Amino acid sequence: MRRLAAALVALSMPTLAVVALDADPAAAYWSATSAPGGRGAAAATSVNAGATPTTSVTGANVTVSWSASTLADGAAVTGYQLSRYDAATLTEQTVLASCAGTITATTCIETGVPEGSWRYAVTPLIGAHWQGAESAKSTTALVDTTAPTSALSLSSVTGAATLSGNTLIYRGSSAGSFRITNTVTDAVSGPASSATAALTGTTTGWTHTGSTVTTPAGGPYVSNVFSWAAGTTSNPSEVVTTKDAKGNTRTTTLNFLNDVTAPGGTITYADGYSSGRSVAVSYTTSGDAATAQLQRSRASLKNGVCGTFGAFTNIGPVNAASPYSDGPLTSGACYKYQLVVSDLVGNSTTATSANVAKLGYAGAVQATTGLLSYWRLG
Repeated sequence: MRRLAAALVALSMPTLAVVALDADPAAAYWSATSAPGGRGAAAATSVNAGATPTTSVTGANVTVSWSASTLADGAAVTGYQLSRYDAATLTEQTVLASCAGTITATTCIETGVPEGSWRYAVTPLIGAHWQGAESAKSTTALVDTTAPTSALSLSSVTGAATLSGNTLIYRGSSAGSFRITNTVTDAVSGPASSATAALTGTTTGWTHTGSTVTTPAGGPYVSNVFSWAAGTTSNPSEVVTTKDAKGNTRTTTLNFLNDVTAPGGTITYADGYSSGRSVAVSYTTSGDAATAQLQRSRASLKNGVCGTFGAFTNIGPVNAASPYSDGPLTSGACYKYQLVVSDLVGNSTTATSANVAKLGYAGAVQATTGLLSYWRLG
């Protein structure tokens, strides 16, 4: 389109003329004002620049409004063209169908706008071939339709409680407490808050006051205290609501579970003498076992008789691969093994065996039947 140049020319004939203005290469917009047979007259005028638009956002819809533009002589323009720009790069975007083309009103709702930060501008139009200067760009319109993500964890824990997925496991046999920490992520508008509600379901023994936490800015957000009394067995539910700066929300329901049942386990290893320097220990776990720790006790070995066994001590890493090879060990000694199996809230059981591993070559020879070795002399 061609921009309008301001000029005013009086003609003696009722004709339409075009005048080239040396100061501005743009063509002029002319209008004839005389009646047929009368004294000819024509005028050239310019279009004022577009007014800076304002925006409001609802979901993925952006309402853009602006004041009407006029020609320099006060006449109304015939329409407007709307432009959208990336707020960071000022790269012009494709305006979607609801606001594309010539707009005759002074407001338009662009629907289905993609997520991001946008700025708008309007250009006034005269007919199909003339336009004024584009307006200044609007302030940023932020479109965010995606709910934030949240990562919940327990903090300030006393007693025994842990979060496994959406199940909050606690051991109600003794009192305890915790807070819920919500680490919120939102790439567009940013985190705004985390809210906990009053507990629902059977809440006997539990205490919590719901609240909405907005500090520190961006999180993580830490809830009020949840606490339970000794002997609590109830299993209530809690809803945590996460919100971003555009009001999108995500809810997470936590189901509480009182766990007082210990997991199970078994342990096996060879009984009696061995001529080697290690003992192979195998074990299994069952139930809600979270950790398994092998332990060993040692006693002296004399004339085939074990002395007094000492205290059990940990061997190997937690959750060692089974079978576990314990060695190198001291020969001439007796060894016993046990397995301590624990769940996430500290319920534990100890699996034992009546077997005793004895390390000593002489004893191993005496305990072995059949041909031990073959020698050829001479």
